[in-house]
Amino acid sequence: MQGTGVFGSYRWFLATMVVMSHLAPVNYSGCGYYAVFGFFALSGYLMTLVLKEYYLKQRQGIRRYLANRALRIYPIYWLVAAFGFAMIAWLPDIAKEVHPFMVMPDHPLHWLANSSLFGIILAYGIRIDSIFVPPAWSLSIELVMYILLPFIVRNSFFWVWWIGMCLAFTAAHLIEGQGFYVRYFSYTGGMMPFALGSALYLLKDKLPALPHVAGIPLLVALVALNLFSWPLMGDHVLREGFYILFALNLLAIHYLSRITVGKQSRFARIDELLGGMSYAIFLVHVPLAVAIKSTIAAGMTVKTFPFFVLCLPFVYGVAWLLHIGVEKRINRLRTRIRSA
Repeated sequence: MQGTGVFGSYRWFLATMVVMSHLAPVNYSGCGYYAVFGFFALSGYLMTLVLKEYYLKQRQGIRRYLANRALRIYPIYWLVAAFGFAMIAWLPDIAKEVHPFMVMPDHPLHWLANSSLFGIILAYGIRIDSIFVPPAWSLSIELVMYILLPFIVRNSFFWVWWIGMCLAFTAAHLIEGQGFYVRYFSYTGGMMPFALGSALYLLKDKLPALPHVAGIPLLVALVALNLFSWPLMGDHVLREGFYILFALNLLAIHYLSRITVGKQSRFARIDELLGGMSYAIFLVHVPLAVAIKSTIAAGMTVKTFPFFVLCLPFVYGVAWLLHIGVEKRINRLRTRIRSA
């Protein structure tokens, strides 16, 4: 494999785009849509890489892989979900103002979905409407894909067939004229970016590396289009525009996967820190925005740039504390499991 990959800053950027989609004006909602599919594609690439090059080559590798995936997802999620539950219980009106899905569950299956992450997506384009951590619907898709991938990538024929079927599902949705939510808030919709991220690994030795003269402008274009997609694309932002931005995310992953940096370099340490904070940023920003709205931002309107700018430093600060105080300790356990 060429390069070790530099993905921490990319993950931090995607997580920040999700924050912007929830806390900035509604015209920036597309930032989160693009970012989630970018996360899915990156997960497809990285999970295929670790399975093919590590876990599937050892005894009980799948068991270790699933244990590490569970440790990656659940401990931080449960902490943030408990915080989200507290915000809904104590500040129900403000919680609903910040995000309409931050309401107390009224059905036992909704409680189960919030605790297990399975069952948040009910049908094509439909989620439960009471979620302690609103972005958690995407984790439901991630977990399903984590379970399926070890069995998909073991057989080359089935692997290629699965990639083709995921593309066919998306094509069918587009031909049928299905709405964006069906193509986005669904397992078949979410499998497509996973499949293409996995395909990047499958083709990694056949695709030419992007030179820096092309890769750096690509990253600049990706940032600019994420920030200004709605004003630039108008009604096309959730149709052609969505898939254009997703294609740029795939190219960015391919470019970043070929970059090698020294592990002890300053850039590598910063990249690792930003990547380590990204999951907590992704999870904590909505519940934390409720707390901020009830205190120092009591007179501010949500979904505005001033509210977003005020919240962002606190989101980064809490994410850093979760990373160094919780996630780093869990990662030591994950390392022992991985190297057992």
